[in-house]
Amino acid sequence: MNNPIRPNLNTDTGYLQKVGMLIDNKRHFGEIKFEYLDSLIKKFYPDVAIYDLLENENPKEKIQEIVESIYTKINSEKISTEINDLLCKMWDYLAEGDTLKKSDLIFVFGGISKLAVEEAIRLKKEDYAPYILFSGKHASYVNGIEKTEAEQYRDMAIERGVDPSEILIETESVNTPENIMKSRDVLFERNYVPKSIIVVSLPYHMKRAALTMWAGFEWEPKIIRHPGLSAKFTRENYYTDIKGFSYVFYEYIKIYNARRMEHF
Repeated sequence: MNNPIRPNLNTDTGYLQKVGMLIDNKRHFGEIKFEYLDSLIKKFYPDVAIYDLLENENPKEKIQEIVESIYTKINSEKISTEINDLLCKMWDYLAEGDTLKKSDLIFVFGGISKLAVEEAIRLKKEDYAPYILFSGKHASYVNGIEKTEAEQYRDMAIERGVDPSEILIETESVNTPENIMKSRDVLFERNYVPKSIIVVSLPYHMKRAALTMWAGFEWEPKIIRHPGLSAKFTRENYYTDIKGFSYVFYEYIKIYNARRMEHF
């Protein structure tokens, strides 16, 4: 495949160092199940240690080759029950959610589907929290966007009847750590420190989103994870589309990089 699959693996040292400095309160949150991705790779490439590749000077090309090859092999014939179970575990681990409870804030990450935004708006209209915060300028690899994601989401909420005075926006962030730290500043400016937060993001982003928030919000709010619907991908079909498979595959690598940068 000639076209790069988003999200790309960022290997720019300067960028990674900058991102690595974003989280001030770096708390460690136990073990992360990196073995799910590792187990899948070893089914097809027994001699490849995927996380060791990240220590190489430029791992992007090799990792992308592995992504595309495994995707092709998975979809070239009927997959075994063992592989199917592993693919579902990979999705389920990233997409873990919690029982909804009334909270102090609904926090909505940028870069999510319209369906996920509408779910967050539904929660706000059903009085799950007094405020909703939309975070995001655009993804770090996107340029030329006139209206930020947060502004677009705010406009959707207002159109659906949410009181503008109950909407907060953060419009400068271009990655997950910035979503957290810049939104924290917005809350501090309002002198509003929520003790409980419903977090809405895409299913395969939820694990990293929650871990980063736990690490970055130093007052240790209760985090209620509420994965929003993806417009296209589910646990049953994500691996049948190269983009869906790439999103989940790279999410484990992004979590690994976040751990290397000691974000959590």
